[in-house]
Amino acid sequence: MDQILAAEESQPKVANVTFNPALWLQRRTWVLNQLREHRATSVIDLGCGEGSLLSVLCQPASTIPPKPDDTTPNAEIEPTLDIHISHLVGLDVDDQSLKIAVEETAPVLEDRLNDLPLWERPRPRWLDLDVQIYRGGLEVLNGDDGENKKRWFGSKTGDWDAIVSTEVCVWRFLLLPSCTTS
Repeated sequence: MDQILAAEESQPKVANVTFNPALWLQRRTWVLNQLREHRATSVIDLGCGEGSLLSVLCQPASTIPPKPDDTTPNAEIEPTLDIHISHLVGLDVDDQSLKIAVEETAPVLEDRLNDLPLWERPRPRWLDLDVQIYRGGLEVLNGDDGENKKRWFGSKTGDWDAIVSTEVCVWRFLLLPSCTTS
């Protein structure tokens, strides 16, 4: 019995850590705040998975984006709580996750609107939104094919306001040498 107690005492103690709010929610809140602060309108989500961030960004803003005063060059725009996204790109390597991402970002069809309860109906969209979902890794973005680069980054890298990558797990597989016996 003493040996069991001694073994338990020698085990390292593991702290039970709980995040409130959940860590994923804290990360998402930070990303959304950054997009608001920088007034992002075009976003690439690397490792978009099932499209949880993309689906949030697809939600229509409740206001029309403010415009600077035309008489004052470089006029400051009043900050707004809304994020006015016009172009989204999602990239991931997992086919199953991408199928869900496509469903999560698809607009509700007009003929289905009447079947939804009022509280589930989407708000009207004031601005057009272009969503593109691609399968592949980062090598797709950095490929030699000029057409792919144009599709991702437009004519210049600066065409995108934000590139986001959250909740991405990088898996590294070790290839062990095979053991042979003689």
